Amino acid sequence: MSEDTKSHTAFSRVIAALDVSCHDQQTLATAAEIAARLGLDLAALFIEDENLFRAAALPVARHVVAGSSAAASLDVEQLTTEMRALAALSESELRSTAARHGVKSSFRVVRGLPAAEVATETKTEDLLIVGAARAFADLPLSLNSPMREAIWHVGCSVLQMRQPAPTRRPLLVLQAGSALTQRAVGAATRLASAASSRLEMILVGSPSDSARAAAKIEAALAEQGRDAGLRYTTSISAAQVIRAASEGANDMLILVSDLPELRNETELGEVMTAAPCAVLLVR
Repeated sequence: MSEDTKSHTAFSRVIAALDVSCHDQQTLATAAEIAARLGLDLAALFIEDENLFRAAALPVARHVVAGSSAAASLDVEQLTTEMRALAALSESELRSTAARHGVKSSFRVVRGLPAAEVATETKTEDLLIVGAARAFADLPLSLNSPMREAIWHVGCSVLQMRQPAPTRRPLLVLQAGSALTQRAVGAATRLASAASSRLEMILVGSPSDSARAAAKIEAALAEQGRDAGLRYTTSISAAQVIRAASEGANDMLILVSDLPELRNETELGEVMTAAPCAVLLVR
């Protein structure tokens, strides 16, 4: 890949954001694998949600253990102990999985509101990974958990995990003429399986803009012995993006953030929620 293309595709760090709603061993393992593929360090940020501590301070606070109907009292001291234990477990898991993948890692615990803390701790060139919601009583937590809401408050690229399997067949939805196109294509080539010689892409824009974008994409991929399975459209809706990802059996959906039809939180939120696979939003 040319130096010009590299400058568009480089992330500076991979950051795994963790809290009580988005934490599990597989998320860290996947984040470590992605960091290894991208040749980057991995940082884990464990956020103690300030709102949980406020709730625990209330005299009526109770918590229910999954699988039991009994409610027990909950106070700040108990919550602090449980948070520290969870953070320690996460740090141990991070060190172990980072060592297996040969990547450098760091771990940090902060207390505050997830959206604000994530925005503070990330930089524009970072890749933020948010794990799949944990199960509670055999039901998935809402995708509108505090950590999920943090997605809208950062300026960096975000990968929302859906399943633990590594990426093999990404589908890219790109805006023709966008400055983010080469960045998204570069990320896809690093994340896709080496056995996948063809990258599936949907180019959105006018025929002339799409033709120019396609020529640049095909030239960049040819340098790596890959080609592009290109489809063209002048516009695309959230429902059409979701359907395309579902029909193609893709394991990651890669979007550029400047797609006109998906710039508002409602439309983009629909894709992030309903897509059957992981979603990488490139900013």
